[in-house]
Amino acid sequence: YGLQKYAHNNVNEFNSQLSLSGISEDTIAKQKSFLSNAKWLIGFALFVLGSLMAAAALIFGAQSVVAPLGALTLVANTILAAKYLGEPFESHHIFGTIIIVIACILLVVFGPNENDDVSLNEFKSNYIQPTFVIFSLVLTGLAIWTYSGVKYYEMLNTDSDSGYKNDVKYGKTFLMISYVSLGAYWGSWSILFMKSGVLMLYNM
Repeated sequence: YGLQKYAHNNVNEFNSQLSLSGISEDTIAKQKSFLSNAKWLIGFALFVLGSLMAAAALIFGAQSVVAPLGALTLVANTILAAKYLGEPFESHHIFGTIIIVIACILLVVFGPNENDDVSLNEFKSNYIQPTFVIFSLVLTGLAIWTYSGVKYYEMLNTDSDSGYKNDVKYGKTFLMISYVSLGAYWGSWSILFMKSGVLMLYNM
């Protein structure tokens, strides 16, 4: 993330400086693309490699331990962004970083130490268990309701004349909780489907 964002900023800064000289065909031709930047490509490759390694880890460790440990990415990104990207590293960042590290330590110490040896057929059958189906439907219903609320407050916070979003005047707390909740909802499904896909590939 850090290397890719560093290259992203460099490309944007170069194109911005170039545009100050005026927009012309020559200026447009000189503009850089992210795909032509070696650092951006390396950062993207490292991101893909890290994602593949995280997926592979689901085979060898319990999902309840492996998935939350991904939060350490936030810790690394926060520190690297402050050092190399010049982003602020304030007291609330330090507090959040400490909380994440402590939570990960407790998770490793008290979480399951061994991966559940579940066969592919058992894994498939778990998808149609009544408890899981009911839980999924309720959770999806809450996600739809939350998304509807988000769109409603976003509409209220949008200037009807210009179409631009103003400062968040309505539903600030609801929006903050909703964005996090919707992210967690989709994140949990992505991890579950990733676990399913990796398990299928591993048993082929």
